[in-house]
Amino acid sequence: MTREIYKKINIVFFKYNLRMGTTQVTDKFMNELELIFKDMGHIVTIIDFNKYALHKNSIKLDYVINSDGVQIVFKDMEQTTTDFAEYGLPKDLVKVDYVINFSLTLAGVPSLFKFFTDNNVIVGSLLVDPPIHAGVLIKNTPKKNTFIGMFAESFFNSYEKYIDNTRILAHLMQAGSKALTNKKNIDVIMTANLHEIKVPEDIINKSLEKLEIGETKKNLLKKFIEKVYNKACNDFNKTMEECIEEVILENEDIQIAMNIEALKPIFFEEVYRAVDWCRRMKYRHKVVRTLLDNDIKVEFWLNSKDKFFNEYSNFKDNGKLPYPEIVEKIAESKILLQDLYPVKNGGSERIFNAMLNRTLVISNRNSFANDELIDGVNIIYYDANNLNELVEKVRFYTENYDLAQPIIENAYKLVSEKHTWKNRAEELINMYYIRNISTVLRVWEESFFDRRNR
Repeated sequence: MTREIYKKINIVFFKYNLRMGTTQVTDKFMNELELIFKDMGHIVTIIDFNKYALHKNSIKLDYVINSDGVQIVFKDMEQTTTDFAEYGLPKDLVKVDYVINFSLTLAGVPSLFKFFTDNNVIVGSLLVDPPIHAGVLIKNTPKKNTFIGMFAESFFNSYEKYIDNTRILAHLMQAGSKALTNKKNIDVIMTANLHEIKVPEDIINKSLEKLEIGETKKNLLKKFIEKVYNKACNDFNKTMEECIEEVILENEDIQIAMNIEALKPIFFEEVYRAVDWCRRMKYRHKVVRTLLDNDIKVEFWLNSKDKFFNEYSNFKDNGKLPYPEIVEKIAESKILLQDLYPVKNGGSERIFNAMLNRTLVISNRNSFANDELIDGVNIIYYDANNLNELVEKVRFYTENYDLAQPIIENAYKLVSEKHTWKNRAEELINMYYIRNISTVLRVWEESFFDRRNR
């Protein structure tokens, strides 16, 4: 796509800690993009709405609309000598052409979101999790002048099919960050959230009380969840979307329910939400236990409030680290172990972080980055249903690390060329220049197929 990338755009990043679990991650993403956009010649302002909320009794946010477009300004209502810089708030007028927020945090302030989109400001909302976990935030998101970026193709395909096909959705993968150091002090590392294993019933029973559907439909929903959970946990190589589709095809009563327009989104959301997290934790516990049972030495940085695997003398959980330090730890490691939930054509920052810092990635089989990550070429895959394969490959590349060097270099070259935050910044600028928002999906589809056919 040819765009006037030389024109200065007034870009505003919006911070608001609605989901504490992802805040450090998304702050890092914003900081990366801020520097790149500025280097491209654009004007960038980060508005930390958390700081505004702390002082909203004495600080007012005003909107200005004039011939120069949309502008916002923070004002001190008490006319004191408030140091706005101390709160991270701009004291001068901020012109706004383009707003970017992660995890739909702007939907937490719906009046501000509506003000931007009503006044022709393009808003990009980039998700770092499957869209179902954004819940009501997506429903509170205006459709006008807004696009939602999802990092896996399977997410927006299923979202359009079962939830809403009237929104503008874009395939925007995550990207890698370079660490400050690249000394390899750790052999094998695993970083992730680790929580107690739950069964879907624990989650769905709370939701059922709020659902305004009859007992027959509730019982059918329970059956749907049970079957998807069993299928998903019998084959950890399948995407959640594949498991849901198969259960629908195999059960006529569920098929009938999913043909009812009012019921379809409710069933899909509840099934996905109840099963996805439970499945992730069940698999992650299996991976860690298998490594421990086989005396594999791993540095665990598991973001967990609980203590698991205390019965293993060889288990050491180094605890929780700020996200920027996790990037550094990955860069210090020779091998990163990954157990990402399977997706179709996705792109995760952890994978790209490792590759950009010349760390070998050993991951459960996945469809990453237009299938450019190829087993034995730039990544090592293992069968999620056969964890003995994981053990064998970790042992092999730990003992024969020199044989991993061509794979590491191939991965570094690929990510350096295609999956840095500079690449994503260019894609985001292209999104802005598609002024007729109704054409965004068509152009992105063309761009996507273009990349697939290169």
